[in-house]
Amino acid sequence: MGSAHYAHSLADAGKPVDLMIALDLVGSFDDTEGSQGYPLTWMAFFYPSRGNFIAIVGDTGAGGAIKKVKRGMLSARTIPVESFRSPSRIGGVDWSDHLWFRRLGMPAVMVTDTAFLRMRHYHRTSDTPEKLDYRRMAAVTQALHGVLALESAGSGRR
Repeated sequence: MGSAHYAHSLADAGKPVDLMIALDLVGSFDDTEGSQGYPLTWMAFFYPSRGNFIAIVGDTGAGGAIKKVKRGMLSARTIPVESFRSPSRIGGVDWSDHLWFRRLGMPAVMVTDTAFLRMRHYHRTSDTPEKLDYRRMAAVTQALHGVLALESAGSGRR
């Protein structure tokens, strides 16, 4: 996998990583009640039932990175943001390129629309471009700009 190779090359070269954000499936949104599913049934008591948010996901050691990304994305006020941190053994927590960075001790998270937990067309022939919500995908991009803006302001860089 390219992300494994890249993370290892950074570690081998001693290059510091401030934050890695893996964008993995960010185009499916659904405002219908009950449109959002979860890998564990109890999660439905604590998280929205509508698939109209973007999620920031990471393992138990990624708490600082999750908070940083959530704070930045919420500062943009463009899209609802939820976050989830748990052991990697919970399905979906490490199913993206951030896995390799985390294994090497680097700060990394996944930003996702939760894939098959929301989109019934996921990885099927019916998974076609017109099913994507381009307006909210743009809102995700603007929210990510909020992360960069907070980082820049916090470091004194402009």
